[in-house]
Amino acid sequence: MNSRSTAGVATEERTSWLPMAAIAMGQAQMSGNINALPVSIGGISAEFSTAPTTVVTAIVAYSLGVAGFTMLGAKLGQRIGPLRVFRWMTAVFLAAMVVMTSSASPAVMIAAQALAGLASAAIIPSLVVLTAHHYKGKQQATALGVLGAVQAVATVVAFFVAGVVGTPFGWRYSFGLLIPVSIGVLLLSRHLAPVDKVPEVRIDRLGVALVATAVILISLGFNSLDDWGALLAGGAAPFSVRGLSPAPVMIVCGVVGVQFFIAWTQHRQATGKSPLLALVVIESSQDRSAVVSMMAITMLGKAITFMTPLRPVPTLVEENQLVAVWGPI
Repeated sequence: MNSRSTAGVATEERTSWLPMAAIAMGQAQMSGNINALPVSIGGISAEFSTAPTTVVTAIVAYSLGVAGFTMLGAKLGQRIGPLRVFRWMTAVFLAAMVVMTSSASPAVMIAAQALAGLASAAIIPSLVVLTAHHYKGKQQATALGVLGAVQAVATVVAFFVAGVVGTPFGWRYSFGLLIPVSIGVLLLSRHLAPVDKVPEVRIDRLGVALVATAVILISLGFNSLDDWGALLAGGAAPFSVRGLSPAPVMIVCGVVGVQFFIAWTQHRQATGKSPLLALVVIESSQDRSAVVSMMAITMLGKAITFMTPLRPVPTLVEENQLVAVWGPI
């Protein structure tokens, strides 16, 4: 028997890493955008003469788009084709960064971030599908690991770039640098192979409305607890519900909306229709634990990302004390 015989031994064919470069850059552009916002709070507030909460509103607008419509983005990818959705939404993200860089008011900036959030909601699921399509076996495991690592690396890079570039030149340059990145993603996407689409997939429109409404209510509720009141309506609350702050009411309604979404999804599965979310991913205790763990990791990461750039702002009394000691600056 020839010791060099390769009979029965499968040789794994390796794929070029060039497609992974496009996928990784697609992930990096989104992480760079959302992580540059907290670092740019001071510059944006100073230029527009607005409160820091305005920048927080832009962050919330982006996050709502991602959280509320990612499942819809996944379904659109199935129906239209992940590669086509990836290219189209990258172009939308590019347009959002152009608007963000040239925004003349806080309202335009918030609208740009909302548009970027909607584009990211469709890009995120397509990244995973394209990665799994181009790489198999051990190379696929490596590629998925790289995709996860890119988000963390891009977060650090965004913090550094937004601080180094934004301080001397202005916050707009932090987002302007994402424009060539998005252009590079579109150019490199030529090396991505198309994935077969499933045109017969039906989109659960009621499910989309339920989950989007629930996520928006919960997110806005938690974001407004401090301003509107944790229980009783404060002076900044736009309205009250029998004296109660609308923030906790929105949170409760959002949680109820999630329950309605789960019940509706179970009904569609029972009748043989395609649901927006396959509940098989949370059926077992292990699956639920994994989902809760990932949610905790994401929440903790976002909290640290947002809190890191913040610094204590001196109170009026402290400022008067400084003026009394050192004189006016």
